[in-house]
Amino acid sequence: MPRSRSLVRAAVAAVAAGLMLPLLAAPSTAGAAITTEPGSMTVGTYNIRAGVSTDTFRHAVEALTTRVQVAGLQEVNSHAKEDVLASLPGWSYYRSPRGLGEQTPVIWNSSVFTFLSARAARISGEGYIGDELPTGDGYLDPNYVTVVHLRHIATGQAISVVNLHTAHGAVYGGLPVPSRPRLFKRYAHEIVRIGEIASTEKAWGPTYVLGDFNVGWVQDNKHRHAKLPFRVMRAIGMRSMWATERPASGGTHSTSLIDQVYSTTRATHARVEFDMSDSDHHPGTADYVVPPVS
Repeated sequence: MPRSRSLVRAAVAAVAAGLMLPLLAAPSTAGAAITTEPGSMTVGTYNIRAGVSTDTFRHAVEALTTRVQVAGLQEVNSHAKEDVLASLPGWSYYRSPRGLGEQTPVIWNSSVFTFLSARAARISGEGYIGDELPTGDGYLDPNYVTVVHLRHIATGQAISVVNLHTAHGAVYGGLPVPSRPRLFKRYAHEIVRIGEIASTEKAWGPTYVLGDFNVGWVQDNKHRHAKLPFRVMRAIGMRSMWATERPASGGTHSTSLIDQVYSTTRATHARVEFDMSDSDHHPGTADYVVPPVS
C-alpha cells in the first residue's frame, strides 16, 4: 500500500518534533492468521542483505512470517522492497521516512498485535572516520533506530520494539579494532544511545531491542568490554536471547551471533534459522512469555 506524499511530509515533521508517529500503511486483513499460545510470542531479527533482489527479499520475508509474530529487518533499501512489506497478508509494518532509518522497519502479525505508535530515534550524527574503512568518502551518515509500540491482543500488554543496525567494522572478537579508533568511538556512542533509548522504553512496558549489533554475543560475553552491548544492556536489566541458549556451532552471520534480541524478559528459547539462507545472515528468533496486564 503506497504512502501519500502528505503522509510522508507529516511523518518527517513529526519526527523532527520528536513525536510518536501514526502507522503509514493500513493493516491487511487478508490471509490466514498465525496462531500462537495466549501470553506467548516469537520475536525475530533478520538482516536481508541490501544487494538481494526484490524477489529474493520477498521469499525471505514470507518465510520469516511463518516463524515469528513480530520482527525487525535490516538493509531494506528500496521502495520495491517496502511494497513487499505492504502486500504481506495479515501483516502490518512501520518503516521510517527516508533519511531517518528507513532501512530498519518493524513488521508484526495483525491478529497478534495492534499498533499504538512509532518513531525514529537518532543514535549518531554524521561522522568522519577518514580511511578507517576501505570504502566511502571518509564520512558516515547519521544512524537511527526504529521504535514501535504495539499492544499484545491476547494479554492487553503494551510492548516496545527497538530495531537497529549499528556501525560495522569497529569490533572484532569482542574488542575494539585498534586501527579504527574513530569508528569505534562512533560505535560506542551508538551503543550508549541505544542503552539510553531502551532505558526510556522500559517505562512503556516489556522492551525488545533487536537487530544487527555487529558484535558476536559469545565474544562480547567473554571480554565484557564496558562500551559494548553486553555490559551496557546488562546495566539496565536487559539480556540477550543467546544467554538462554545458542547453537552448538555456527551463527547468524558466519560463525558469530551478531544478530540478537535484548529484552527485559528472559527468552524461553532461542535459535538460529539455519535453513533460511536468502542473505549472508540467518534470522535469529526467540520465544517470550508476555506478562499480562495486572
